[in-house]
This record gives sequence, structure tokens and C-alpha cells, in this order.
Amino acid sequence: MKTRTTTNAQATRDAVRRVAEIADAQRRIAEILKATAKALRALEGDMHENGQAIEAAVTRNGADAGAVAKAMAKHRVRTGDLCSRLVDAIERRGQKLYPTPYTPIESPWSLIENAH
Repeated sequence: MKTRTTTNAQATRDAVRRVAEIADAQRRIAEILKATAKALRALEGDMHENGQAIEAAVTRNGADAGAVAKAMAKHRVRTGDLCSRLVDAIERRGQKLYPTPYTPIESPWSLIENAH
């Protein structure tokens, strides 16, 4: 009987230790995702600001929409991340941006924030 009690106690200690390891991993994941989300929001803000500047250049300042579309293809810009006004402004000037005539930059991961 003593062997069974020892085995049960060891199994319990191991299980409790593993619970603590899971909690630690979950805390670390949450910290990584929080930091990544902050950096992602900053990058998205930069993209939005640049998109607005490009749209203004094309619609108000007469920038060459063909050159802009070629630059997007060269750099494989994913137009789905851009403001629809920018895409519309370039397409109204005879360029095709959607569906993209090239393979856009893609990420195998997405970060989705849940606000609670």
C-alpha cells in the first residue's frame, strides 16, 4: 500500500507543478501578445498615415497613379490593408490594384485583440 500512496503523491506533485508551468506560459504569452499588439497598432497607424499621404498626392497633387501602382507591385503591398479611398483613387486613374496582379506580402499569423 505504501508504494501506491507514494506514487499518488508524486503524481499529484507533478500535476501541480505542471499547472504552475501552464500558468507561467499563459502569462508570458499574454505579455508577448500585449507588446506585439502595441507595436502592430503603431505600424498600422503609420500605414494609414502613409496611405492618406499617397491618396492626397494622387488626387490633389497629380502624382502618377501608374508609378504608384508599379511601386505597390514592386513592394508586393497587400491592398486589403489600405484605405479603400486610396485604392479607388488609383483605380479611377486606370490602374488595376484589386485583385492584386502580384502575390502580396502575407503573414501566416494574425493578431486579433479581444477587448474584455
